[in-house]
Amino acid sequence: MRGFPKISLSQALFVAILLVLGLYIYMRGEGFDVSASSSIASPALPCAMGYWCPISSGKNKGYRCPGGTYGSSTKLDAPQCSGLCKAGCVCPEGSTERCPSPCPAGYYCVEGTGGAVPPLVCPEGYYCPESTVDPKICPKGVVCPPGTSALP
Repeated sequence: MRGFPKISLSQALFVAILLVLGLYIYMRGEGFDVSASSSIASPALPCAMGYWCPISSGKNKGYRCPGGTYGSSTKLDAPQCSGLCKAGCVCPEGSTERCPSPCPAGYYCVEGTGGAVPPLVCPEGYYCPESTVDPKICPKGVVCPPGTSALP
C-alpha cells in the first residue's frame, strides 16, 4: 500500500502558512477577482469634481465635498476640497463651484455657508436681499422684523 509522500517539517509549515494566508485574504474579500479581469488593464481614475478621495484608502471610494465647501478640480485628497464657499452663497454637499446658489432673500451667508453653517436669519432692524453678506440697516420710517428681505 502506498502512503503519502514524505515531506519535511519546513515544507509542511510553508504549505500551512499559504493556506492560512489564502483563507485570510478570501475572508477579507481582498483577492483579485478573476472574473472581472481582462487582458487589458484598466487605468486609474482621478477623483471626480465635487469629491475628495483619501490617499491609499484601498476602497476606491470618493466622498462628496462637505456642505460649505466646493471641489472645482479633480484629484482632491482632503475634505477641505478646493476651499470654502464664497460669502453670500450657499454650497450644498458635493458642490463644484465657489458660488453654486445665492444666499436666499431674508438671510445672510458668511463664508462657508451650506454645511454645518446654515444661512443666518436677517436680524431685526435690518433687511437682507438675495446674496447678502452683511445685513443692511433698515432706514428711518420703516420697520424691519427678523427675516426682512426687501424694503417697501
